[in-house]
This record gives sequence, C-alpha cells and structure tokens, in this order.
Amino acid sequence: RDRINRAAAQLVGIDASDAEGRSVQEGVRNPDLQRFVATALALVWLCRILGMPRLPAVACGLLFMLLPTRGSKGALSLLATRHDLTCVLFAVLAFGMLIRYFEEGRRRDLWLYALLSMLAYLSKEMALALVPTTFAVALIVHKSTTRERIVHAGVAALAVAALWFAWYRLAEMNM
Repeated sequence: RDRINRAAAQLVGIDASDAEGRSVQEGVRNPDLQRFVATALALVWLCRILGMPRLPAVACGLLFMLLPTRGSKGALSLLATRHDLTCVLFAVLAFGMLIRYFEEGRRRDLWLYALLSMLAYLSKEMALALVPTTFAVALIVHKSTTRERIVHAGVAALAVAALWFAWYRLAEMNM
C-alpha cells in the first residue's frame, strides 16, 4: 500500500500516522475538500456547456481550486462551511442544466434544473441571489431561446422559489 507523505497529510488536515496502512482514499475523508473538488469539476463542466474548449475550462477549475481565496483556504483548512460549497455546487449544476434546456429543449434538463435549484435553496439562503442571477445570465447568453422554453424555465424557477418559501415559513413556524 502507498503511504501518504507528511506534507500531503498536513495539506488535507490529517495525521500521517493515522493514515498508515490505509489507501489515500480511506485516509482522506474530508467532506469539505470533496465538496470543493466537486464544485471545481462542476465549474469545468459548466464551462464546457457554455462552449469553452477543454483546456481553458480545466484551467478555470484549477484556478478555482488554486487561487488563495477565502473559500479555497477555508475548504483546505476545514473552516469553510459545507453550506457555501454545497449551495454553489448545486447552483452551478442548475445553471448548466438551464443552459442545456435552453439549447436542446429536453424536459429532463428542465426537471434537473428545478431539482438542483431546490437543492441549492435548501443548502443556503444565498441561493436566493444565485439562482435568479444564473437565470438572468442564461437568458442573456441565449437570446435566441424560444419563448416557450423561457416560460417553462421561468415557471419552474418560480415554482421552486415558492416551494422553498413555503418550506422556510413552515420550518420557521415550527421552531
């Protein structure tokens, strides 16, 4: 079995001696780091959906992971909240599904957009800004989208927002 070196163990916040005899995947059970990487991969996927060539798309994902932002430092030092990373992950995936729906018109993409938007809302309230913003950006990017698709996506977005507000009010009343 491979051993993890001390520098790598320190980077991901584990004790190298605790990981002795285990695979790297078993030793590194950092959910925040996993969400961080998943968000970077979702960003690469979104860039590809938007038509960006593979190399620049991967560069965007790498920049997200490597630039010393509050989010990247926090994820690597276990200080970032999982809610931020999870919300952004679902919002990025929802944005990609919306773009695909505008381009191809598949109902499955619309349903996935609604589901991922709801998951973003349930992850953190900042989705109240992220999801409508991505909807507006998608409309700007795809000006030639049919009116029918815009209406369907708008109804889905409003339905998700209404469901979230109802859930929030119900949860607030039961507190």
